[in-house]
Amino acid sequence: MDKPVPPPEGTLQESKMIDILIDIHLAEAFVSTEILEANQAKELFKIYEDSIFKVHSVSKERYYQSHGYYTKNTDKFKLIYGVVVDSLSARKTKIAPPPSIDTK
Repeated sequence: MDKPVPPPEGTLQESKMIDILIDIHLAEAFVSTEILEANQAKELFKIYEDSIFKVHSVSKERYYQSHGYYTKNTDKFKLIYGVVVDSLSARKTKIAPPPSIDTK
């Protein structure tokens, strides 16, 4: 287990990181489904990323500083990503098409 390191001033709360990471992963998934050249995909993702930071009232710098803190504190990072993965999995389950029914 990692020795707890106090977060630097301005570090986003875990719940805020979770919300932002979920949105970032959804944006990445959307961009990856578009038929775009690499530079177009990067530009589209940048637009989504900027919008995500604006919606969450967080600067890009503060997000990346916080992300850096959490990646260095692996226990916290694992907990955060566990929630992110669970949330994304739940969303996938909600939108997945129903299994086909065999009526033989």
